[in-house]
Amino acid sequence: MSPDSLPQPTLLASVEGEVLAERNMFRLDDIGSLLALDEDDEPPVPDGELVTSAYGSAIFSSALSHHYPRVTLEHWSTSPASPGRNWELDAEVHLEIDGGQIGLSSGVSRLPGPHRLSVPRGPYTLAVWCLGREAARTRHAAGEATPHGVEEWLLRLWPADSSS
Repeated sequence: MSPDSLPQPTLLASVEGEVLAERNMFRLDDIGSLLALDEDDEPPVPDGELVTSAYGSAIFSSALSHHYPRVTLEHWSTSPASPGRNWELDAEVHLEIDGGQIGLSSGVSRLPGPHRLSVPRGPYTLAVWCLGREAARTRHAAGEATPHGVEEWLLRLWPADSSS
């Protein structure tokens, strides 16, 4: 197949806003699936990793114990080009979505953020980029108890079978 005949990536949906990070974590869950709520299928807590995943969930390792990172969540038709900013960290994991609804929430108490998207069921690739971690730590050390929007995240999701 020539590159011209390959499907071009299309941004299908996007939502952005702040989400509460608790104990250095926030999460993405398949909120439409009962399977994603099984405690035995929880992703491991990230230990030196930017993100970990399990069946219908991902946990993100944030810079501070308690703050509000700014997160953009995007759903793409196929693997998009790399984002154009100078991101400090990046990672990629796989998710299986069977409930058709995904959403971000805080890491421990699962307080919902404004991030909700409807996506078709199936296997997905989740690419993650982050910046501003050190700036968030610096502002916290300077006395800002709960920084807002200093740490930034970009989460891009697309069907796994279109990654090639």
